[in-house]
Amino acid sequence: MTPLLLSARVRTVQTAAMTSPDAGRSRSAAFLALLAIVGMAYYLVSVVAAHLLRPDVHPVSDPVSYYAVGPYGFFIGIAIFALGVGSLALTLGLHLGIAPSGRTRVGLLLLALYGVGQLVVAIFSIDAESAQTTTGIIHNIAGNISFFCFPLAAILLSSGMGKDERWRSLKRPALVLSVVVLVGAILVMVSANVVGGFGIAQRLFLLTTVVWMLLAAIRLRSTTRSAYPGRRSQVR
Repeated sequence: MTPLLLSARVRTVQTAAMTSPDAGRSRSAAFLALLAIVGMAYYLVSVVAAHLLRPDVHPVSDPVSYYAVGPYGFFIGIAIFALGVGSLALTLGLHLGIAPSGRTRVGLLLLALYGVGQLVVAIFSIDAESAQTTTGIIHNIAGNISFFCFPLAAILLSSGMGKDERWRSLKRPALVLSVVVLVGAILVMVSANVVGGFGIAQRLFLLTTVVWMLLAAIRLRSTTRSAYPGRRSQVR
C-alpha cells in the first residue's frame, strides 16, 4: 500500500472512530471524570483552609458543616455543593465508562443519592448549637441519607470493577478503601453515641470517601481518554 493510500485509510478510520457512539460516550465520560476531580479537589482544599480560617470550630467534636455557619460560611457551602456536583458527575461518568457487566445499578443509585444529599446539605445549613429549625432538620436528614448510602455504594461499585478488564487492577485497592469507609462510618456512629470525638471520626470518614471517589474519577478519566483519538495520528 502506498503512503498516500495508507494516509487516506488512517484518516477514514479516525473519522469513523470520532463519530461513533462509543467515542461520544467516552468523551462525555472523560469530561464528567474531570468535573468530578475538580469538585473533589476543591472540596478538600476548602475544608483544609476552613480549619485554618475558623479556629473557633473544634475539629475533635464539631462536624464539618459548622464551617458553613458564620464567617466564611458561603465559601464552605460552595465547597460542599462542589462535592455534590462532583459525586453526581462521577455517577454518570461511571455509568458511561464502565462496561455493563462491571457496573451495578444499585451502586450507582446509592452514589447518586449521596450526591443529591450533599447538594441539599450545601443549600440547607446546619443549625447552630441549641437551635432547631426546619432548615437544620432538612440538613440533618439529607446528611444521614448521604452518610448511609455511600459505604454500600463504594463496596458494590468496587466489587463490580473486576468484571471490566480496564478497571480490574483498581478493584482490590478500591474494595479495601471501601471497607475502610465502612469502618469509618461505624466509628462515626460510635463516637456520636458512645465515646465522643465525633468531629475527628467524621473527618476521617469524609476523607476516605473523597479519596475513593478521586481514585475512581482518575481511573475513569484515564480509561475514557484512551478510548477516543484525542491526538493526531503519528502515521503519515
